[in-house]
Amino acid sequence: MDIIKIYRGINYKLDDLTNSVINHYRQVPRLPSNTDEELHKILDNWFQGNFQINARSECIFCTPDKGLASQFKLLDGEVYELVIPEGEPYDIIYSNLVIDLFKDTTQFLKPFNENEVHNFLNSKNYIITNDVNTIPKEFKGELMLNIENYILRRI
Repeated sequence: MDIIKIYRGINYKLDDLTNSVINHYRQVPRLPSNTDEELHKILDNWFQGNFQINARSECIFCTPDKGLASQFKLLDGEVYELVIPEGEPYDIIYSNLVIDLFKDTTQFLKPFNENEVHNFLNSKNYIITNDVNTIPKEFKGELMLNIENYILRRI
């Protein structure tokens, strides 16, 4: 079986070729950089209610598509292969219908209607898996990786 590779674009360059990283968003949840904070909370509440994970605040955003990963970094940043260490527990939340949830939610305007946003998310058929290899090989969208420790490797 082919192992699916996943990638993460970050806004800085790492010095080492292999870097073990701690998901600090579990201790200090991510603040949205582009999404309105109220919408961010509505999204997180939906993921928490459906998967018991604050996916938008505490997960690592990654993708099997290097091109998409490169869109999530700044000019000084780099794209890395994200490796899940053997034995490290994790979950991945994704939707075959979503490439980039941020772009898909720009349609929502203030004042936000929580039911409307939740209905939108319900329509996207989000899935949770604890096996990266169950993700379809042709999938090229956003993955929300719920993990404590991971490795970034220069590609």
